[in-house]
Amino acid sequence: MEQVQPYINQLDAKLSAFPSLKKLEDITKVPKVYSTATIALILLISTLVDLYAPLVSNVYILAYPIIRALDLATSSSAATDELKSWVSYFALFAVEATIEPYLAPSVPFFYFIKVVVFSYLFIPETGGIKLVHGLIASQVPALLKPLKTE
Repeated sequence: MEQVQPYINQLDAKLSAFPSLKKLEDITKVPKVYSTATIALILLISTLVDLYAPLVSNVYILAYPIIRALDLATSSSAATDELKSWVSYFALFAVEATIEPYLAPSVPFFYFIKVVVFSYLFIPETGGIKLVHGLIASQVPALLKPLKTE
């Protein structure tokens, strides 16, 4: 345990940047490192062995984005660019949810791949959603052009 303690301390310092994890730690009296590790382990096992994978992956994929989008929508100084990015995220999720019944049975480790891809999109440090929003926003006018009547 002594060998891993520096890594636990380093992770604890990084997790301290998230106030919600601090609140969870205060309520449960369980260190945030262990709570985070438990959630990650449940997510990993669930998606790899397909144990409640659709439910667990969707809860994981939607929980933070919904909270963040609602927080932005209700704040008085909402960052419209970030809010537009979240709209792109939910549009992408809707497309994925539509094709999921056809892909999930035929793609091995589908839910694990889904969690990895959507994690890339919603974790702010990766900038994935900004990249996808740029791609979607640049294509929407071309897609809507045939629908416009002049």
